[in-house]
Amino acid sequence: MRSLISLLSIVVFVIGSASAQIDAQKSFEDRQKDLVRLARHLGSLHRYHQLCSSYRPDLYRDRLQQIIKMEVPMGATRLDMIAAFNSSSR
Repeated sequence: MRSLISLLSIVVFVIGSASAQIDAQKSFEDRQKDLVRLARHLGSLHRYHQLCSSYRPDLYRDRLQQIIKMEVPMGATRLDMIAAFNSSSR
């Protein structure tokens, strides 16, 4: 009987940790998408700011570089962020 309870406890633990891993992976992927979306918005702001009289050429580009430095995006996310910024700032 004890071995059955121990086995069930182990099964519940394994299932619980697998579920937590799936949730963590989804949160990570959502965060990476949010970073790319933020970079796209900064690129748009950079473009609109170019049209203003008080134009500071590197304001939003510097902000994106600060975010990249703080977040240290994984894998291709860094490149996706830069591409999103550049495509929106044209």
